[in-house]
Amino acid sequence: MLASNQCFGSIDDGYFSQVEMYVDWLPVRAPAGGIKLHVSVHESYAEVAARSVLPKLREMRVAHKVVRNLEQYRRQLAGKQGGKFITIYTTGQERAQQVVAALEEELSWLGIMPGPVPTTRDSHHQSAEARIGQTGLIFMRHFSKSD
Repeated sequence: MLASNQCFGSIDDGYFSQVEMYVDWLPVRAPAGGIKLHVSVHESYAEVAARSVLPKLREMRVAHKVVRNLEQYRRQLAGKQGGKFITIYTTGQERAQQVVAALEEELSWLGIMPGPVPTTRDSHHQSAEARIGQTGLIFMRHFSKSD
């Protein structure tokens, strides 16, 4: 099923909702720690980004979650979690670089406007995550299961 603004991650594609805002991709478990990536896009590009990024993540079998739909993404953009449209969990720097390279290849030609720069919870949302890649759409930080 293709992602749309009404549903970015469907049950048909292996997504399941455990909280109101996000749907998790269940076939692969998130690692206990490593590098967390966030894809941040302007709300008007959410559907095209989901159609590009989510199939690539499933193909690569990378643990991830996505905001449920455009309405939820707009709510998220208005709060402290703004900029965290798609969250990707990797085991470390090497795997993170592989994922970023694959996503950059998908995203680079789409002309997507970036969303806000995500901030870190551990800084009480005072510090920005580090930008990674060339598109300006992907950000990173280290994480552990306690995050």
